[in-house]
Amino acid sequence: MFILLSYFKNYKLRLFFTTIIKIIGTLTELVIPLILAYILKTVIPDVMNNPDINGNYNITPVILYGSLMVLSALMFVLFNVIANRMASKTSTLIVECERNKLYKKIMSLKLKDIDDITIPSLVSRLSTDTYHLYNSLNTLQRLGIRSTFLFIGGIIVCSFLNIKLTLVFYVLAPIILLLIFIISKIGIKFFTKIQNKGDSLVRVVRENISGARVIKALSKEDYERGRYNKLNKEVFDLEIKSSYAMTLLNPIINYILNLAMCSVLLIGAYEINKTNLDVATLIAFISYFTIISNSIVSISRIFEQLSKGYTSSIRMRYVLDIKIERETIEPKYSDAFIEFKNVTFSYNKNGENAINDINFKINKGETLGIIGSTGSGKSTILNLIMGFYDYYSGEVYILNQDIKSLSLKDIAESSSSVLQSDILFNQSIRENLVFDRDISDDEIIEVLKDTDAYEFISRFPDGLNHIIASKGNDLSGGQKQRLLIARAILQKSKILILDDSSSALDYKTDAIIRKNIKKYDVTTIIVAQRVSSVMNQSKIIVMDDGIEIGYGTHEKLLETCKEYKLIYDVQMGDDSNG
Repeated sequence: MFILLSYFKNYKLRLFFTTIIKIIGTLTELVIPLILAYILKTVIPDVMNNPDINGNYNITPVILYGSLMVLSALMFVLFNVIANRMASKTSTLIVECERNKLYKKIMSLKLKDIDDITIPSLVSRLSTDTYHLYNSLNTLQRLGIRSTFLFIGGIIVCSFLNIKLTLVFYVLAPIILLLIFIISKIGIKFFTKIQNKGDSLVRVVRENISGARVIKALSKEDYERGRYNKLNKEVFDLEIKSSYAMTLLNPIINYILNLAMCSVLLIGAYEINKTNLDVATLIAFISYFTIISNSIVSISRIFEQLSKGYTSSIRMRYVLDIKIERETIEPKYSDAFIEFKNVTFSYNKNGENAINDINFKINKGETLGIIGSTGSGKSTILNLIMGFYDYYSGEVYILNQDIKSLSLKDIAESSSSVLQSDILFNQSIRENLVFDRDISDDEIIEVLKDTDAYEFISRFPDGLNHIIASKGNDLSGGQKQRLLIARAILQKSKILILDDSSSALDYKTDAIIRKNIKKYDVTTIIVAQRVSSVMNQSKIIVMDDGIEIGYGTHEKLLETCKEYKLIYDVQMGDDSNG
């Protein structure tokens, strides 16, 4: 509860006015039974005992107090409508702010944090959890304030009406509130499991939608349907168990309240028989009993919603509390622009190393080629250069400085990249290339020509304004890669990283682009499967199963690294024979 209340710290004034208006509306609701009791106990007897000379009764006082009841009811409705609108607006403002903060935080997370939480879970926290938070905050203001004051105010009024009848509430209320608390704690556990399992369900759906072409090509629809159904059944089972636990609350509370009503009627009848209580007061008391009972039922339902909101809030705050900026160390320097010294790294704390004892250095303006089989650790080296992971043994230097002594912003601004998983957005070609940077069309066109992309773009009727489909699905693989390389060059960073970015390009186009990149005076790192893509680089690393098995120039590696020579002979031999 206190976690949910903390969201109002920047909206105290709005919450204050909402509460005041709610209290006024609640007080007008609580006045109605008192007016009714007064009419029955005082007004009607006075009217009946004072007829005029013709035997007629003056019902004006009855109409007057009846009108007062109607006015109170109208005020109750009006104040509650105003307060509910304010509550909805406040909840919307809070959740909008929290959603923006959560999105901003997610976009700044390190890859290690994203790996730990998983993308489906992050999507769920940004969508489903913010929805639950909105409902909880809205419910807390709309029903929480009203039900609480109806409950407290009703018991106070009942105490003045008849303390003996009110003792029933004093005995049963703690029992009911304890039940609500216990079952809400159980609900929180279930809702946590449901949302975590829901993350897995989102992951399967996301994978199936993204991999729809592969699934259809391999005729694996039934297999994937089975995976989905299994997870869906697990979510269903958890929701049923949660539903059983939470729905158990209402019947128990209603049973207790019915017992309380019977007790009130029995005690009331006894008191009336002893002339210690009048019928009008008993009717008013029963009216308040109904109000208090309804408030208790509302409180039980509120706690069910608050349990969801609390769980969602914890999940959201876990992401928001992740520390992004690390503590930088005292600067250490290298004579090389980029250098690895005895670097070993594992993605999992106790898992197998992705790379082992990697050593290399390149100077500013030079180029580095990295070649090796799939899973040999090529992309891992790039991840460390870009600062995506900062736990490793050894030393990594970029910009002649230990990377751990640089801020994340400095690291991000130092390099531009084309990674295997890069995407194009459902926007115009210009927007995809500019990426909210101050770049003129002349610069764009020059880079597009250097990446051999201008020709196919100029064939679009709207040119740079052509809208690309999501993930560039309306472009060929080669067209996408050329646009991605152009986007990276336009960033004008000191380091350009190309991770297998020419796999869909023919040898000639690949060679042209690599040649044109040199004029931008940028330190370039190229990861490739082709020898032709790396053979002309200043230095080349040959990777195999996370180990650096060769390092040097093309000529040196042909003499000293048999694996590199084998790759060269196979690829270039095939090329010459083709």
